[in-house]
Amino acid sequence: MRFDTTPMPRTPMAGDGSTQRGARSLTVEDLLADLLLRDARVLAGGRGTDRPVVDMQWWDGNELPESTDQVLVHESAEGLPPYLLEAGLRRASDGAASAILLVGAHGHLISSTIRLADRLMIPLIAVESDEPRSFAHALAVLLRSPQLTRAAQVEALVRRLRSRRRTPDVVLGALRDVAGLEATVLAGDGSLLLGAAQPLPGSARLDLSVPQQLPVAGGTLLLQPVYGPAARGTVAWLALRLESSRPYVIENAADLLSILEPSMAAWLSEERLAAEQNARSRSQLLTELLERGESVGKETVHQAVAAGWRLYGWHTGVHIGLRGGDDDRDFVLMQFERVRRVLTAAGIEGTLVERPDGWSVWVTSFNQPSMVQQREFGERVRKALEAMPAQWEIFAGIGRPHVGIVGIASTLSDARDAATLARTDRSVRRVKHVEDLGVSRILLSWQGSDDLRAYAGSVLAPLRRVQSGQLLETLRSYLDNRSSIGLTADAMNLHRNTVTTRLRRIRDLLGVDLDDPDERLALSMACRIVETDETH
Repeated sequence: MRFDTTPMPRTPMAGDGSTQRGARSLTVEDLLADLLLRDARVLAGGRGTDRPVVDMQWWDGNELPESTDQVLVHESAEGLPPYLLEAGLRRASDGAASAILLVGAHGHLISSTIRLADRLMIPLIAVESDEPRSFAHALAVLLRSPQLTRAAQVEALVRRLRSRRRTPDVVLGALRDVAGLEATVLAGDGSLLLGAAQPLPGSARLDLSVPQQLPVAGGTLLLQPVYGPAARGTVAWLALRLESSRPYVIENAADLLSILEPSMAAWLSEERLAAEQNARSRSQLLTELLERGESVGKETVHQAVAAGWRLYGWHTGVHIGLRGGDDDRDFVLMQFERVRRVLTAAGIEGTLVERPDGWSVWVTSFNQPSMVQQREFGERVRKALEAMPAQWEIFAGIGRPHVGIVGIASTLSDARDAATLARTDRSVRRVKHVEDLGVSRILLSWQGSDDLRAYAGSVLAPLRRVQSGQLLETLRSYLDNRSSIGLTADAMNLHRNTVTTRLRRIRDLLGVDLDDPDERLALSMACRIVETDETH
């Protein structure tokens, strides 16, 4: 005997009745977004999916009782004849039914049936189910008490997350199995950590550690912050794209994302702890090699070899820096594996070590690399940088090949010098080889002079104290762009008059003549010394 599917009176929740959160009237579109009907197919009448629905009842293909805002469920092993289905569509329209749901077999719809369903905007929905009665029972519960269905999903998700294995696969897989939703994990800056790429709209506010619901083409993007320790704020984001903008669908998904957050935070915390321990070990090992060179102890050599480091041969070093990376050790740690994958994909397979402001890597060959091989290596470095997210604002320096254990320190020192100059380079290339520095080497040597650094700082101090450093940035751009007001305006995305006004004020504050080549050279060198000093 079939269970009772007689419509039950709806009891509004306290506050504002059925419009309260969790008790809004569902629509056919909401049903189609639920996991229960995720595999259902709308055969016709798709423009009517915004119809409200409060209940369901069986329909045997004959006369219809009162069916206002109800889904009519027909179970058939053979399907309805077209004339009965079309008659049912007309009665459903007259009775203000929400949709007709065909469970089991259904014949091929003829064109007249499709046209009628489309004209009346009564959705015809096909569902394949081996247990139609169990399906209908779940549908009745969903319609009559949607909050119970949501509670059951929450309970199932919490139960799945009790596993001690809080890996991303377990956490995201639980959401997929319980609700049929595919989430992505983004780093704090919005770059991809796990899952499919998820472009962020311009309205995303990653500076705000709050859940966000963002309209995107064809639906809604949900962002759930993953919180770290209090001092670190948001360490990652759970992102979920929904093909719907319905409140019921959005609120369900948002609730489930918030339940995932503690498990994802715990995993990220464990990963960070492991990464920090590994990074500390690598950093200490590299420090030993850099400081002791050939006199390094046997134990250190054994540790390096056990770690897969190549100590002998010709080494070519690369330093990859982050603008502003000095205060983001967590970012350097958490992105280590991603950087390794990008370098490997670009053909750079070497020893990678975290540094305070980025990463250092060196590759080793048996023979001294030729000039052609060095140029090819430089292209691979550029390719790797291009594959990394633009918002990282990274730059790189490449050192000369050096041989032996002491060569590791030498090539990495070269690479850091080249990276220091690459940081001040406004071009898109952002990669410098130590051989390309030319007279810039003089700047690097001057940068180590306390007297010259003090002089550069005092000369430019009046500009650093006003307009949050805008005047200093304008002077740098003006000198880098051949003292052209037009090029400076284009580079800074400013109006020419704004640049002219700022230059006039710079002349007044510094008491200099920007038309004098000697004055321009002195200011240019001072700007470079100050900027390179800021990287250390």
